[in-house]
Amino acid sequence: MSLEFQSELAALLAHYAARMAAARGSVSPRDLAAALQAIANEQAVAMRALLDRWRTAEERQRAERPARPTPKAGKDDPGPS
Repeated sequence: MSLEFQSELAALLAHYAARMAAARGSVSPRDLAAALQAIANEQAVAMRALLDRWRTAEERQRAERPARPTPKAGKDDPGPS
């Protein structure tokens, strides 16, 4: 995973951890479980989107990578029979 995606993942995790901490301090105990579950659901969607972007970028890089050259048969090597 590239440094860019690692830092984006860290920022995403920190963002949702901060939102959950804020909810613990401001939401009534009766509503806390529902609020935390809603934030966790949003986090899961955001993580999936980030991982999809990472996979797409990796696939694009792999597709753009030039193919390795194959050795050519020389004078002494008649090639496959």
